[in-house]
Amino acid sequence: MFKLNKQEAIAYDQRGGYINQAGKYKTTIESAVWHIGQNQNGRSENIRLTVTTEQKQKATFFINTSYANGIANEGGIRLVNAVLACLRLHGSGDPTPASVKEYNPDTKQEEVVIRDCFTALHGRQLGIVVQMVHEDGRDNPNPTIYSVFEANTELTASEIMRAETEPKQLSKVLAYI
Repeated sequence: MFKLNKQEAIAYDQRGGYINQAGKYKTTIESAVWHIGQNQNGRSENIRLTVTTEQKQKATFFINTSYANGIANEGGIRLVNAVLACLRLHGSGDPTPASVKEYNPDTKQEEVVIRDCFTALHGRQLGIVVQMVHEDGRDNPNPTIYSVFEANTELTASEIMRAETEPKQLSKVLAYI
């Protein structure tokens, strides 16, 4: 009745889907796109961080660094600095044009496009603690970054900055999600 189709068997293992549960994930940064929004209230700035887990699950997070009225978003700026610490980088570099995959709602497919990116972050390992958050008007919760950590040591940004060698903070963080 059934005959083995090697491509279909391989494709089954390659599925991944999206992060849809709270928890600890070790990820690879696919892209860190610099996005500037402009509307009647002014200019806003954010980083669109797309990651893939070890299980090939994807997620895209928006790290807002300034609001439309030009006021800095302290939480977003702190998160960017925590990411840099967990990647052991002293800076992100300036955004430069790079090829990234983006979902096109018109074609309903991922397409390669050119966007301004922080390419120093691309391909790096980052640990992420995800919290599922219910937003107004939505039936299903969205994944949000609750915390970040160094993927190979599980040290958090504060532990790295204090030159600690034993990860203690991550277990406390996980107790809150």
